[in-house]
Amino acid sequence: MRKLKRALTNDHKDCKLIKLNPADPTSPYAVMQEGYDSADPTCRMRMFYLQRDGQWIDEIARSAKGVRRMAGAKTF
Repeated sequence: MRKLKRALTNDHKDCKLIKLNPADPTSPYAVMQEGYDSADPTCRMRMFYLQRDGQWIDEIARSAKGVRRMAGAKTF
């Protein structure tokens, strides 16, 4: 079954709770969601992580040096 393209939302049903290190019982969890930034004209699908401040950040920006916020960042 093919996944439909979907804009990033603040709906908890669209999010996944993941354990950062499944082998470690004390590992923290992260909230992630697959979708596209509503400000992205190409509607490119990416993975986003929810930061502590309630802003979504894309996986590429998260792993890049000098983390940048996505345009039109969503807040819970």
